[in-house]
Amino acid sequence: MKTLGKFVNATAQAATDGNPITFNTTKYCPKYFDYAANGTITFKKTGTYMIFANFTTTATATGGQVIYTYENNVEVPGASGEWTAATIGDTGNMAFTTVSTVKVAPYGTTATLTFEPLNDMTINTANVIIVLVD
Repeated sequence: MKTLGKFVNATAQAATDGNPITFNTTKYCPKYFDYAANGTITFKKTGTYMIFANFTTTATATGGQVIYTYENNVEVPGASGEWTAATIGDTGNMAFTTVSTVKVAPYGTTATLTFEPLNDMTINTANVIIVLVD
């Protein structure tokens, strides 16, 4: 296994329902990925990747605080984090891992990856590490 990408944002950002979380510090192998400022990570090489994600958030409303992983704009089952805020201003952490098998042209299509909140919140830190498994 080899770490090929690290995407970080340690600056608080307002995150809104359905909009990708962005990363202001990226270190990745351009042979394997592209990154767009809108929060989209694009895989360029066929392979199996392990994706580690960790987000620290502050609630802007009470109740469930949820972040989903999307591949090609489709929610990845089980690749999400959640915690429940009792009051506005509560802070919590979400960490999750998923595996993605990507087949790019000529074998398939390019795969994109985003992380999006289900509800409005403040993202205090965002960390994503992508490792090539196979």
